[in-house]
Amino acid sequence: ARVLLIGTGSLGSVVAQLLARAGVGTMVLLDSQVMEAENTARHALGLRHTGHAKAPELADEIKRAIPGIDIQGIRADASSWLVKLSEVNSFDLVVDCSAERSVRQTITMLRGPKFGLTPVVHAWIEPMCSAGHVVLTQPDDPWPVNDPTNALVNASDLSVDDTRITNPACSAGFHPYGAADVTQVAAFAVERILTVLDKPSTPSTVWSWVRSQAFFDSLPMPVKTRPIVPQGGGKMDAATVTRPLREVLG
Repeated sequence: ARVLLIGTGSLGSVVAQLLARAGVGTMVLLDSQVMEAENTARHALGLRHTGHAKAPELADEIKRAIPGIDIQGIRADASSWLVKLSEVNSFDLVVDCSAERSVRQTITMLRGPKFGLTPVVHAWIEPMCSAGHVVLTQPDDPWPVNDPTNALVNASDLSVDDTRITNPACSAGFHPYGAADVTQVAAFAVERILTVLDKPSTPSTVWSWVRSQAFFDSLPMPVKTRPIVPQGGGKMDAATVTRPLREVLG
């Protein structure tokens, strides 16, 4: 299988490792950022990688662990790189873990000429790892350009601005959740991604992993949750929800 994975942050880095270990033989990893000290709490790379570009460093680590894999790490702005992509239909699946609205919009606008009939998966984590979502879009059901992520998919109105902690020498701020949190969502995402690789005709679907209402109630700020949040269980419990994409988009 040939996979383009956009975004090698906390979620994307673990997804890349799990896909490689599952037998995906060819991967291109794309990310514009460098590894920073605050990333090490939950990133697949460690402190010795700080100051280096995430995608090439991650590709090298995976290649050392799985010598037979064909993997390339590219440091580039995703939208600019996609515009310049000349080889059409060169992937079996496109996986976007960037969690960036601009990237989702670019993929939608360039999808026909760049990816043809290739399925696209968008995966992201909500603040505090309160929920994770995996959205499969087929060519007949592209992700809307207006990007209704917050309004129609997310489990709550919790914002990164509510949870960001500003530390000295920390460029983007620190978000207090760890590797165990991310790994749960990454494993959930990879199971769904492998399903799509095994059956590329899988209908467009939204899969969600969501923490319980007790978790949201335990946060130090008021949070408005949505119906997909499970009402039972303790604050460490979670549930999964499967919804047809067309139903979510209305």
